[in-house]
Amino acid sequence: MEQIFKHFLLKMLIFTTIIIAISFAVFYFLISKYYFPFFPILVGIFVFVSVSTHRFLLKSAYNNPRRFTNSFMLSVMFKLFFYLILSAIYFYINPESAKIFIIFVVTLYVLFSSYEIYLLLQDLKQIDTNQKTIQKTFSDESKN
Repeated sequence: MEQIFKHFLLKMLIFTTIIIAISFAVFYFLISKYYFPFFPILVGIFVFVSVSTHRFLLKSAYNNPRRFTNSFMLSVMFKLFFYLILSAIYFYINPESAKIFIIFVVTLYVLFSSYEIYLLLQDLKQIDTNQKTIQKTFSDESKN
């Protein structure tokens, strides 16, 4: 499982680098008046939450595959509430740019969640393959 998680971290680093590069290009050339200094921190928050929930879901799938669906739904609900609270705090502190902030949060949520689900499906297939291989090995040994 650790190897799968390290592979995820590498892919997330590449994905985040691409998101940051595209974002800065868009901010610099197209919508420079909407840039706000909190944006890099916001991306960092999304990376931290994605990595944390991905690790939680991998452990859940590895330890108890039957409870994975519950864990997945819990993680989605946690992320939605967390980003809602983050948006509400930002709205309270800086109401004049709250609309832009919420657009960025929703955009980053869609991007990071889509990519995380894509990688999670790949990882779950690999975990399932590994578990079937282990089960087959033990069943073959017990026959001998």
